[in-house]
Amino acid sequence: MPDATVMDNPLVGQVVAHMTRPRRQALDEEGRRLLLDGVRDEVWHEGRMLVAYTFGDARPDVETGAPRRRALLVHGWESRAAGWHVLVRRLVAAGWHVTVFDAPAHGESAGEATNVAAMGRALLAVAGWLGPVDAVVAHSLGSPASLYAFAHGLRARSSVHLAGPSSLIRALDRTACAVKVDGATLRARFEALTGLDAADMELERLAAGMRHPALLLHDPLDPEVHWSESAALANAWDGALLEAANGVGHRKIIGDSAVVERIVGFLS
Repeated sequence: MPDATVMDNPLVGQVVAHMTRPRRQALDEEGRRLLLDGVRDEVWHEGRMLVAYTFGDARPDVETGAPRRRALLVHGWESRAAGWHVLVRRLVAAGWHVTVFDAPAHGESAGEATNVAAMGRALLAVAGWLGPVDAVVAHSLGSPASLYAFAHGLRARSSVHLAGPSSLIRALDRTACAVKVDGATLRARFEALTGLDAADMELERLAAGMRHPALLLHDPLDPEVHWSESAALANAWDGALLEAANGVGHRKIIGDSAVVERIVGFLS
């Protein structure tokens, strides 16, 4: 553990604040239109409100009588539920019942600070409120949050992970290197503030939840989360398929038409 003088480095404090206090993104026109078509619910979790929206017909299929497949979508850091507007509409068209939610301190949900494990606990809360889930689709930091949820009891028939990091320790080390602060100090400050042991987010500790088929999609030239993160997850997960999503970058991947069609095809 670094000494108190090093821990008090103001730059380290600023970096940790940036990593735990997300900036809320404005609701764009496409997102606003999507939310108008959904059913809004409030889920209370750890004393705070999470906002969720559900889309599609929940009644059994008219022709077969089979229950509707249910998908739960998990956005990334500094994003919001409405960002899924392209995939939500496509899944509903394919007969799915779809729920999206704003993570703590994001979108319409309460809170000022959060972290990847807190987002995972929120996902567990929403899934517990919702009922059985057939599929989870997660983007960026939503991916390790879903891995946390899987390891702590969330069950799904399949999941899709878009451009997600797979090691909190590596993320902290890369951030420390980028801003030129001591890595051990940054990790200690982050852990002290969040109460989270970074090692608990490593794949070997989350492996118990990796028991269903998964599709991993990532742009090999993603400038924000390196391709190697998805490669590491694929290597640790028997039954996971890693595919390149060329030319979509990190944030546009969730709305790319080819990616959306691949997701729907995989889940179907």
